Amino acid sequence: MQENTKHDVRLLDRMLASGQITQAEHDGFLKDLPDTKDKADNVEEALADRNDAVAPATPVKKAAAEAKPKKAAAEKTAAKKAPKKAAKKKAGK
Repeated sequence: MQENTKHDVRLLDRMLASGQITQAEHDGFLKDLPDTKDKADNVEEALADRNDAVAPATPVKKAAAEAKPKKAAAEKTAAKKAPKKAAKKKAGK
């Protein structure tokens, strides 16, 4: 395997499990990486400069919260129907 793919996060678990790399080797690799934070862009700042509002994270959380009661209601409905289905199946035999 190529050296540059040994530490690919998509393959790391597989590499560690197969023994192709140790956790200590990977930790050393990460420690030796250069710090490039000075090259990073601040996305929120760049969007603010363009007068684009950064969408708050709450709509996603709100949608997830709204989905939970719907899922619970669907599970209750399925639980109510299960005995009826079993009775119909038993009666049909």
